[in-house]
Amino acid sequence: MELLLYLSVLLLALKETLSCSCMVSHSQDLYCRSDFILVATVKGQKIIYSRHEDRNELPMSNVDFVSSSFDSRIPLERHYRVRVHRTFKGNLNKEYQRALKKYLYTGGSDAACGVILEHRKTYLLSGTIRNNQLWINYCGWFQEYKTLNLQQKKFLKFKYKHNCGCKVTSCYEGGYCPAARKLFRRDYCKYQLRRDRTPSKDCFQRHGQCVRMDGACQWKKNKQFKVCLKQNGQSFPWMNRPHLPIGPEISPETSNESNGHSPNFPGYQEP
Repeated sequence: MELLLYLSVLLLALKETLSCSCMVSHSQDLYCRSDFILVATVKGQKIIYSRHEDRNELPMSNVDFVSSSFDSRIPLERHYRVRVHRTFKGNLNKEYQRALKKYLYTGGSDAACGVILEHRKTYLLSGTIRNNQLWINYCGWFQEYKTLNLQQKKFLKFKYKHNCGCKVTSCYEGGYCPAARKLFRRDYCKYQLRRDRTPSKDCFQRHGQCVRMDGACQWKKNKQFKVCLKQNGQSFPWMNRPHLPIGPEISPETSNESNGHSPNFPGYQEP
């Protein structure tokens, strides 16, 4: 009994260690970083447990380190058969969709940042194209399509593609920003994250658009954005924007920020 308890605790700890983690990103950044943005309904699912299970020799994801000797029932990949209704980004015309057989690919487990989609539900999905296959992951944009508001759909259809020169950097409540120095550059907007991650209260995601005005990127004012911020007790980002430096832009970091790593302990501030 003690041995079983020990093994259970060990497996839980291992799962936590291998689980996927990623910084919360604004939808505008997700749009600009993605190869495609589409709306699709899930029609079926195929789970791949072993590299020998599928005879089509589909390329494996980045979880190939999971071997059958470890646990043959840990899924390597999930293949979703979908019906694509429309695309907001990417050359996914009907001929291209037929060539891809309308499948979406993702990692099979939390460790591989796999996405779990529900049968017959319609989603907005972002991802990358690898080896002529559409790949999605947990750090991308996946959201049930019916939860998008009219303004988000307008941003997707008309606005985001014209503002990819402006980037959004995320900051936690309490003042910690993993990329704080970027806030003083003219091509970044600050996305203030809330402790309460309720989607309906995330005004920046639902109503915010980072655009270039007067030579610098800043949040564009609109009525819905202002009302949402006021209702949630948040300050207007266009009223407390830090003073922009005069002269050449601050160059990107060459140390921790450049390779995607930064300290994440409470109270840390950029020097």
